[in-house]
Amino acid sequence: MNIKRLVFLLLILPMFADAQFHITGRVTDILTHKPIDNVNVFLSNALAGAKTNSDGNFDISNARSGHYDLVISIVGYVTYHQEVAVNADINNLKIELEQKNTTLNEVKIGPDVDWDRNYRMFKIQFLGNSENAGSVNILNPEVLSIHYDQQKRELTASSYDFLIIENKALGYRIRYLLNTLTATYTNFGGVSLYYEGSPSFEDMPGNPAQLKKWRQKRLAAYTGSQMHFLRSVIYDRVTQERFTVRRLIRKPNPDYPEKSSTKYNDKLVSTPLTWKDYIRFTDQKGQYALAFTDCLYVTYRRGFGNTDASTITFLEPYAFFDNNGVIINPRSNVVEGSWSSDRMANMLPVDYDPAVN
Repeated sequence: MNIKRLVFLLLILPMFADAQFHITGRVTDILTHKPIDNVNVFLSNALAGAKTNSDGNFDISNARSGHYDLVISIVGYVTYHQEVAVNADINNLKIELEQKNTTLNEVKIGPDVDWDRNYRMFKIQFLGNSENAGSVNILNPEVLSIHYDQQKRELTASSYDFLIIENKALGYRIRYLLNTLTATYTNFGGVSLYYEGSPSFEDMPGNPAQLKKWRQKRLAAYTGSQMHFLRSVIYDRVTQERFTVRRLIRKPNPDYPEKSSTKYNDKLVSTPLTWKDYIRFTDQKGQYALAFTDCLYVTYRRGFGNTDASTITFLEPYAFFDNNGVIINPRSNVVEGSWSSDRMANMLPVDYDPAVN
């Protein structure tokens, strides 16, 4: 093993040596009270998941501590969501599913002439433009509903079933139920993007050479990411993990947009912030918060003079996150810069452990 990589792993090993917990329960029909078998039960955005047996019982055995959206899904029933805070075993959950109303969709005459264009726009926003994006395939794009509003210059999308995505760069097969994606294009070439959904991760099978390559690619996607940064914040290891955080004072530009394409006048304070300047501890086990009066300007030093930079702008007083390094209330902040390009192509499950990887 490379010496530098070994040192890195030794540094991060104590941070993520969390225990794994069980989540057990039973899924039944809300009207008949009969058990439902072969139901997908998973923690959104994670590798942890299971299926129900003939008695409707399930056991997720590899849940790491953190805050999750527990998703229960099967064809013919309304997808069920329940927030869970995993700090110990969770036993005997009682889940009742409601059957979907069978309705005929409106029949559209003729092909959608804008589909190819809209789908290309969707892939750019959903997958991102990183090096890994070219190795990601969406196997069933027909489950997507995509619309582009010319007047608003706004792309919207959702899926009525799980997208099946193969990320051949990172070695994951992902089932992603897309609730919503909105991309608004500005007059100066910028894009304001928001999307949310319920992804379930699964390791793809591979030969030893592929597995080694995937481990390397996953570690590369992790280092310098927002997940890496937030985990470093929790353990007061920001500097050791090669991050620097500074205050960015942002004021609206009065000349925008008539005379200038710059929306804000920014002033970066050179003195680095300390860990205590922006972290807050909550009374909820495993839950933390970022809070700051201005923007946070976060840089990550990759070596050889290469530095990634990202900006966090707060829209709410607190951006809560769990010990997996995942923002719990994503509408609380806007991220720009390097992290904003880390979309589906660079997406890791929230329970990714670089030391185990």
